[in-house]
Amino acid sequence: MNERNVYYIEFIVCAFFFLSFLITFTISVFDSVSTVDFIQTSPLYSWMNPTAGYIVHVFGNLFFSVVAFCLALHYWKKHNERKNNL
Repeated sequence: MNERNVYYIEFIVCAFFFLSFLITFTISVFDSVSTVDFIQTSPLYSWMNPTAGYIVHVFGNLFFSVVAFCLALHYWKKHNERKNNL
């Protein structure tokens, strides 16, 4: 497999994670009751109070969404650079 295809696959993976985190962020913001219920029962967030757990959950998803978006753009740029060099 050549390097150009590897960048394309990495772009697809990062785009998938971007959409996944973005959808989770959107659902968490618009359906806060279910999110707070999740936070109270999840072992990762159960030691926090509901407000802190909600803030960590929402901003964590937003942060990872931005990181995945930047990585997807980076790999798309690398893919296009390889395409132009061929």
